[in-house]
Amino acid sequence: MFKKICFAVCVSFLLCGAPVSANEWVDMGPLDGSAEGHIWSKVVDQVGNTRGRNEIWSVALSAKAHIEFIVKCPDPYSLEVRVQWKGEYGDLLEWTLERDVEGFRSKFENWSPEKQRDIRVVVFSRKPSTDQRYQLTANLFGQDGKLLPKDTRSSDGGQVNLALGMPAAQSSTYAGTGVDQGAHHAVDGKTRGRDPHDLIHTNYEKNPWWRVDLGKSRSIERIKIFNRTNPGVQSNLDLELLVSKDGQSWNSVYTHNRTIFEVLDVSVGGSGRYVMVRLNSERDALQLYEIEVWGR
Repeated sequence: MFKKICFAVCVSFLLCGAPVSANEWVDMGPLDGSAEGHIWSKVVDQVGNTRGRNEIWSVALSAKAHIEFIVKCPDPYSLEVRVQWKGEYGDLLEWTLERDVEGFRSKFENWSPEKQRDIRVVVFSRKPSTDQRYQLTANLFGQDGKLLPKDTRSSDGGQVNLALGMPAAQSSTYAGTGVDQGAHHAVDGKTRGRDPHDLIHTNYEKNPWWRVDLGKSRSIERIKIFNRTNPGVQSNLDLELLVSKDGQSWNSVYTHNRTIFEVLDVSVGGSGRYVMVRLNSERDALQLYEIEVWGR
């Protein structure tokens, strides 16, 4: 069971994940199904506050449902997991997940989904010198107790992210950071996260590209691109979006105007099985967090 307490924090922290005390809070983006996180905490300041990386997930809740939260990690006692939300009257509340030998598990059994908003999961370190991976899962159940299908959990105004978890490829993979920056990161549901761990990154080359296979021809209404936001990097200014039904003949649906952007939301209104992002450049690297292909 959760321990329910009022949580007296400022509204700006709850809504945007601003830094609190000595901690660096990282907004990991919407949680839909399962996701992996990796927090570290290495320094304690003079008054005993742990300095390091702590992570906040927002819950993608598009249907009325009960939610089960599960966190698995090798050493659950080095972590703390809390659920925060705004109540019916705008009050800020928090429940702390209880530990077991494998991690954490708690479920909202008797709550009113229409009265609780801005639900977030906060994962942070309880002690210094921690470098901890974990897997966080949010299972959504209908009023009948049955698990809601993933397409329901991923919906946005009746549309579904067709690219989520689908096979992806890219022209090359940059090895200079020493971490995996392969094509699958652009369809893992993480629109923000660790830089460079949660990015795709090609080599610096002529016309680098990334593409996803939707499995069959689909009706595509829009495509969203979540750019790398490192302030020292101006990424993907020469970006072009292309759609194909057979992977051979490509139709260009959008060419960017070389302005700096964080998120692109491009209306398409066509159909296809393959979506490609390409840079029209003599020498550049494609580097971004996520590509969503929305359709019905």
